[in-house]
Amino acid sequence: MIANIVLENPKFIYKNFSGKVTQHNVKGMRNFCVILNQETVDAISKDGWHIKYLKNYKEDGLIPYLKVSINYNYINKPEIIVLSSDGKTILNEDNIGILDKVEIKNSKLIIRSYTYDKGLKDNVPANIIAYLKSLEIRDLFISANSNIGTVVTDADKKPVINDNDEIEPIKEKFIDGVAID
Repeated sequence: MIANIVLENPKFIYKNFSGKVTQHNVKGMRNFCVILNQETVDAISKDGWHIKYLKNYKEDGLIPYLKVSINYNYINKPEIIVLSSDGKTILNEDNIGILDKVEIKNSKLIIRSYTYDKGLKDNVPANIIAYLKSLEIRDLFISANSNIGTVVTDADKKPVINDNDEIEPIKEKFIDGVAID
């Protein structure tokens, strides 16, 4: 059995938590990629993980990364938690798309493997797919041009999403720095 990959504060690229159609993605296929350091590459490459590489335009060499799929049709659904001073918010398949619009700063990512071809190639399993097992987000950044406003939660700690799949901004009026009804 192939061990899970645990990454602290990974750099996320090519995010498609919402499963939208893109040049490289069919509708409904949720995924993202994470940059890997050389230590992680050395540790997991012997198991047969499918590591891809980006050209590094700032200096010679390549940047390793791993594509991670998100599957809500599996019996063990991924667990995505956003921690804040207000408590924790659990994201699900209906609202996970908001992560496409934020920069994840401080997180713990656990990736599980799935070997869909039981054959061996050079004594390692062939065709390993990386799936999201869990993601704990301890800090995220919402840019001014992200168009999602401030995260608002209801009593059940679920994000309030409007009809455009965007997080509703806080609707408060202020006079001299004091909130009014």
